[in-house]
Amino acid sequence: MEVLSRATADVAQSHVAGSLRRAGLRCGDRVGLCVPSSAALLNVLGGALRTGIVPVVVNAQLLDAERQVIRDDAEVMLWIDDPGTLTGLLDGPPDELAPHPLARPMYYTSGTTGRPKGVWSCVLEDADARALWNE
Repeated sequence: MEVLSRATADVAQSHVAGSLRRAGLRCGDRVGLCVPSSAALLNVLGGALRTGIVPVVVNAQLLDAERQVIRDDAEVMLWIDDPGTLTGLLDGPPDELAPHPLARPMYYTSGTTGRPKGVWSCVLEDADARALWNE
């Protein structure tokens, strides 16, 4: 088990923000994350959210066809399904981060009544994001 301090996470998330921006992602864009849970995943989630990039969190145990349905529907700009690629995002150039998340992750329903549906709240204005963070 890896323990992350706030300071360590902030540095790692700053590097993730730089990697995502270098890959061409901007506020409101989506990055698909279909990897097992890890400290790297936590940092990628934080780095994306603190720049307004929306992570689309996908169960790594889904079949390829099920992943593709979500990938197409979510219109992700970058799809990551390899833990090595995920870890590579931690090596990017540091970039600025908001002190709080500017978005919430996008998740998909199980699709028990049809196709899985994406659920997310939107990219938040800074004041709204700050208010949610401070509640």
